[in-house]
Amino acid sequence: MELGRFLVEAVVLGGQSPNQLARTHPISRSWLFRLLARYKQGGPAAIEPRSHRPKACPHQISPVLEAAILELRRELSTAGFDAGPQTILHHLAERFQTVPSRTTVWRVLHRHRLITEQPHKRPKSSFITFVAELPNQMWQADSTHWLLADGSDVEILNLVDDHSRFCLASTAFRTVKAADALQTFFSAAESFGYPAKFLSDNAAVFSGKSRRGRVALESELDRLGVVSLHSTPYHPQTCGKSNAFTRPSRSSSLDRRRLSPSPTSSSSSTSFATATTSNDLTAPSMAALPSRPSMLGSKPRLRSRASLFNTASAATWSTLPVLSPSAL
Repeated sequence: MELGRFLVEAVVLGGQSPNQLARTHPISRSWLFRLLARYKQGGPAAIEPRSHRPKACPHQISPVLEAAILELRRELSTAGFDAGPQTILHHLAERFQTVPSRTTVWRVLHRHRLITEQPHKRPKSSFITFVAELPNQMWQADSTHWLLADGSDVEILNLVDDHSRFCLASTAFRTVKAADALQTFFSAAESFGYPAKFLSDNAAVFSGKSRRGRVALESELDRLGVVSLHSTPYHPQTCGKSNAFTRPSRSSSLDRRRLSPSPTSSSSSTSFATATTSNDLTAPSMAALPSRPSMLGSKPRLRSRASLFNTASAATWSTLPVLSPSAL
């Protein structure tokens, strides 16, 4: 609903034409006017996402049958027998003429938190894809190892915009440290503005949760009002866009070509996006986008977080107003 809220405030606060906004953005005219009507009735809270849960469910399992499932679960567990959905379903068939499916029994147990979560067994079909609706709505950060021709190892820190997959920063370090991650973030923010959210994995330079604290980057994000998000442990698919950014170059060059160390680069770090234009490097440029074209234009400068959503192409976003920080 970030896009809907943004367009509603563009009409209400900026005086923009709803018809023009509906033509230039992926939202229907009727839906935009419906959001405007909800905004006039209940204010900003009225345009937040609403629950799609039905008011009634005729085919819902009866309370008597649900209580019997929970009772069998306790009895079988206490006796030391298998208490899985299939075993419970076998005993239910002896008590009731009509029994639910095995999946329904599992859902009842899961709803009452009687199932031990095993996320590593999740099928890939259950993964939920996501993409930010607007540029600068969320950044993704990740670091990848790269082996140079002389056998030394470097780490490349990449920042990618989640909406457009635009490469915001790509810098190589001998070892990425907390200060390096913070400096890379501020360098990208100086050119493209601050994001609303920042997504990364649980590496020590991004997260201090394992040490029951906050790292420098998290503290600065809190100070700037940027929401800091971290992927679930052992689930790299959450940061898949930043991982996919390095995959084409990594798969095509590791076996056949390796990076040669640049004599002009410092021992601590080097800008990888700039260094790849040198004759000393033989791998393809990491600054090229692997999938989507750039939506950010020619590095527009944003002076405040209030304009963090105005970083798309000038033809699309030049007519939109600058929102106040309180509206975001």
